[in-house]
Amino acid sequence: MASLTNLNELMCGSNELTGTLPEEIFNLPNLKNITLAHNRLRGYLPEVMSSTLQGIDCSRNRLTGTLPEVLYSLTNLEILDLHENILTGSLSSQVTNLVNLAVFDLCRNQLGRSLPKELLTLSSLQICVLSDNFLTGTLFSGIERMVNLEWLELGNNLLSGPLPSGMGELTFLETLKLDNNDFIGNIPESLGRLSHLNFMQLNRNN
Repeated sequence: MASLTNLNELMCGSNELTGTLPEEIFNLPNLKNITLAHNRLRGYLPEVMSSTLQGIDCSRNRLTGTLPEVLYSLTNLEILDLHENILTGSLSSQVTNLVNLAVFDLCRNQLGRSLPKELLTLSSLQICVLSDNFLTGTLFSGIERMVNLEWLELGNNLLSGPLPSGMGELTFLETLKLDNNDFIGNIPESLGRLSHLNFMQLNRNN
């Protein structure tokens, strides 16, 4: 497949593909979107990827290993969906480089350590789904800087501390799922200002 130098999109989702992830396709010079979701692919995410990539969806496979550093250099990336794999390690502070990222879904993996505060710099982010991992730390103050956030899902982690009042400034927020963590304190009154909010799940906290 390395000879497909004019390929812009590759969509091979919802098949019964097996074997290892074909690494060479991630470095095709004109590839913008790759979808290999809902298969049975194994292996690691490649260490080399084309800077032209705008969308990567390898969700619902059996990928292992950590997130490669090259992911954080893809400044054109708008969609990164790797949910339901077996990825380990942590999120890098280099996530701040993903200035065009709108969809960030890594739920149902085995990621650990604290949430990087650099997530706050992603003002283009609309959907952030990191539930069902082993993430620790607190929800940082300054979350109101994520001005376009519509969906925030961090349930089933090990997060703690109070909920920041700045969440009430996320004016486009529609879905908020923070269940099954160790958050403490009161629900911020500022959440009452979220006129677009239609689903909020805070059960199983402190």
